[in-house]
Amino acid sequence: LDSVSQSLASTQDEIVTSTQLEDFQNRLSEDVLSNLTKLKSLEAQSNWTENVISNSARSVVFLQGAFGYREIATGRPLRMRLDRAQRPQLAPNGQPSLTLDGDGPVVEQQFTGTGFAIADGSVLATNRHVAVPWSSNSTSAASPGPEFEPYIVRMVAYIANSPQAHEVRVIGASDDHDLALLKFSELNKRAEPLPLSESTERHGRSVLVIGYPTGLRSMVARTNKSFIEQLQQQRKTGFWDIAQQLAINNQIQPLSSLGIVAQITPDFIVYDAATTQGGSGGPVLNARGEVVAVNTAIIPGYAGSNLGVPTQHLLELVDDMQQQLDNS
Repeated sequence: LDSVSQSLASTQDEIVTSTQLEDFQNRLSEDVLSNLTKLKSLEAQSNWTENVISNSARSVVFLQGAFGYREIATGRPLRMRLDRAQRPQLAPNGQPSLTLDGDGPVVEQQFTGTGFAIADGSVLATNRHVAVPWSSNSTSAASPGPEFEPYIVRMVAYIANSPQAHEVRVIGASDDHDLALLKFSELNKRAEPLPLSESTERHGRSVLVIGYPTGLRSMVARTNKSFIEQLQQQRKTGFWDIAQQLAINNQIQPLSSLGIVAQITPDFIVYDAATTQGGSGGPVLNARGEVVAVNTAIIPGYAGSNLGVPTQHLLELVDDMQQQLDNS
């Protein structure tokens, strides 16, 4: 009888009462809900790059521009000297002959870069060395002399998958960091602005760099043979013509690269996302699609580290220039 009694007691322990069943059901529901939440979070994390790229692409613009030099005293631009056949005349050293007289083409030093919309969408952030290209060491060495001043001949912005070039102008540039602000010249022109992160990024976090590395070359390389043949047949192989034809054919689209934050200093965020010349001024984005830095430089000879200016300095520049932005 004792053994039966003990067996019965153990059996009773296995019986689930209605109260216990209800409690078990509630805990099971909580566990299922928790696991579903975790699963959705993991799915979101696994797809964050796709989401960020798709949400940010039309906020990142391709910048194309040219600058020249003009005489400070008279404002006359430096021009190409033409021969009797209206062709550029060469100096004895084989270089184009330049002059302040005549009606030859204005001398243009061409450049490309990347920018992105902020604030109300009418303002673009980029690098100082993109907005003020003559400030870079390589370009400043080619200045014609102290009696001349550099000026922007033309600067335009292309939005991804849009056929039109939009004129932009420089509002100002930072004296301390490689940052500058541009604005659309067209009244009420807007692009979708990117949110700026107000918190410092952390080591080991993943970031996305979006931009137009190598400028026109990478976009032309992504087209096809018939497009290139069309450019040649129509004789639209000039700097401005190629960009316009790319835009008309919906071929202006930014490239993205993924990297890891390796180091953070007050002036720079270091990451290994691939980039190169032309990608300067592009946004460095976190998993929430917030800008944590402005892509600014590569380390020559080492592709494993690139530099961005932390967003806090961009926020400071916007605050410092708010009056100019309101009045422009």
